[in-house]
Amino acid sequence: MLNSMTSSPEPAVRGPTQACVLILSYNGGRDTLVALESLQPQRAYIDGIFVSDNDSTDDTAALLRPRQEELGFKLLQPPENRGFAGGFNHLFDYALTHSRAPYFLVLNNDTAAEPGFFEKLLSAAAPDRIVSPMIVWMKDNDTVIQCAGNFDRAMMKMDNLFAGRSRRDIPPEPQEVEQTDGCCFLIHRCWLEIGVRFDPKLFIYFEDVELFLRLRAAGARFFYVPAAVLRHKEYGSSGGRETPSPFRNYYFYRNRLELARRLHPWPERLRVYWRLVRLALEKRREQRTASPRAARAILRGLRDGLLGRLGRRAVP
Repeated sequence: MLNSMTSSPEPAVRGPTQACVLILSYNGGRDTLVALESLQPQRAYIDGIFVSDNDSTDDTAALLRPRQEELGFKLLQPPENRGFAGGFNHLFDYALTHSRAPYFLVLNNDTAAEPGFFEKLLSAAAPDRIVSPMIVWMKDNDTVIQCAGNFDRAMMKMDNLFAGRSRRDIPPEPQEVEQTDGCCFLIHRCWLEIGVRFDPKLFIYFEDVELFLRLRAAGARFFYVPAAVLRHKEYGSSGGRETPSPFRNYYFYRNRLELARRLHPWPERLRVYWRLVRLALEKRREQRTASPRAARAILRGLRDGLLGRLGRRAVP
C-alpha cells in the first residue's frame, strides 16, 4: 500500500494556510510559548496549530491553557504520557480530522522559527518529500546541531553532513539526503492518511530513524533546506544538551539495540551488538563518577534492549 506513494514529485502547493503545526510538550510550557510566539509572524502559511501536553508534571498546562486564543492554537491533554512516538501519533490522528492542510509540520517544543522559515520550507515541499530545515543550537545561534545525512547501519548512527559546522558555511540550496531530523520535519498528509505512524514501542529516541527508514523504503525522499532556519534548545525535556540524563541514556541505548535487531540478521547482528555494547560501556565509564544514575541507566537500557523489553519503562 505504501508503494503507491512513489509517483513523481508534484509542484509545491503555494500560498497561505499550507501547513498544520503539531507540537508535543512535556514539562516545557515556557519553551512551548517561545515556539508559538516565533510562529505568529508566519501565520499566513499555517492552517491550525495543535499542541499536546504529554501528561506534564509541572505547570505546563496552566501556562498554555489561557494563551490559546491569543496565540491561535488548540491544547490537547491526553490522559497519559505516550512518549514522543505515541504523543505525535495522537496529534496525527487529531489533526487529520481537524485540518485540511496538505502538509503537517512535526515540531519540537524547545525551538524557535526564524523569519522566512515556512516560506523557504514549503518552497521545497512535495507529496513524496520529507523536508527539514537547518537546525542551529539556540545557545549560540550559529552551530548546526541536527542529524541530516546518511544512516550508518553498522554503527547505528547518523553520518551527519552538517552538524558542528557554522550556519554561515552551509550553502542555502536544498540538498537531498538519506535522512533528516525528527526534531522538525514537514510531511504530506497522504502518508498519514494511509496509516504511517511512529512505532509507539520505541517511546522516544530512534523512533524518527525507524520511521524514516520505512518511509524511504516506501519511496519517500528526504531534503535538507538550509535557507529555512530553526533554533533548537535540544534535549529540553530531558535535562539539556550538556547534562547526562538517566532518561535519555536508558531509551537511547535500549532503542539503538532494538533498531539494530530489526535491521541486521544473524550473524551480522551479533557483530553490531558487540560494537554497540562496547561503546555504551565506554560511555558508562565516563559518566559513573559524575552521574551514577545516568551510568546505571545505560546498563538498564542495554539489558532491556537485548531482552526486547520495549514501550514505556521505569528509568532507574
